[in-house]
Amino acid sequence: MANEKKTSRKKFRVAVSGVTADGREINGDMLKAAATSYNPSVYGARVNIEHILSPLPGSEFSAMGDVVGLSTEDITDGPLAGRTALYAEIEPTARMMS
Repeated sequence: MANEKKTSRKKFRVAVSGVTADGREINGDMLKAAATSYNPSVYGARVNIEHILSPLPGSEFSAMGDVVGLSTEDITDGPLAGRTALYAEIEPTARMMS
């Protein structure tokens, strides 16, 4: 037990099936396919503060973590009941944790 590394990974809901702001439809099967096929070794996703990513290592706009996995859940209660949710498991950088 003493050798176990404490993880700071956390899951966040990043999408829900339904109509997008620009009118496109994202259905539950699309989200499930994304979760099943996501492989960070093939195409990694970074967590950024903004849509701007600085090439400078000490910038306020540097990456804050990586998406290490995706999963889905069917929402069973509340205003989104009946929809499918996509969750991203985030591995934060040391900077994000500070």
